[in-house]
Amino acid sequence: MEGMPARPKALILYNGTVTILRHANAVEAADDSYEADKARDLSRLGRAQADERRERLRNPTYDLVLSSPAIRARKTAERVAKVTGSDVVLLPELYWSAGTEPTPKLGYEAAIRRAIPECFGDREQTFRLLISTHAVLDTALGRALLPENESGAHFKLAHLELEECEGFSVLFNEGRYGGLILHQQRT
Repeated sequence: MEGMPARPKALILYNGTVTILRHANAVEAADDSYEADKARDLSRLGRAQADERRERLRNPTYDLVLSSPAIRARKTAERVAKVTGSDVVLLPELYWSAGTEPTPKLGYEAAIRRAIPECFGDREQTFRLLISTHAVLDTALGRALLPENESGAHFKLAHLELEECEGFSVLFNEGRYGGLILHQQRT
């Protein structure tokens, strides 16, 4: 349609997996400020949740780890991916705090596309990407990864409420959507 912005290209790897996790349990904020919220560290429970998630994902290795700049999200990514802070790319667009508006969809999609090296489209290699973020953004980001014709997967993500350190993986095979795997806590 004339006057409408072009729909951004899909966030698709040619071959690989994008795993999106909500951060693990965190300590309470010192006050109600934005800075105090971003500074919240993982609690003892949160560290255990992230370690259990790594085990349940079978100690995966990732080619790229992206995270919200919030300490709780970054440390979840570090523990799950078994990497140090310098190996995690922080994207401000992946931060969300209760009482604030999430980054508009086009903002975080564009930030992630900028962070993904062009080699991720290589047809000869399989890449694994981990994204650690917050409630609200996690499932919205997953839906942004999916082709529009995957209505069943869109429906599943639209109605999914992730608890602490839960997530999902979107699989890509030869440039096409290859499936959705949920990573939820044991019940």
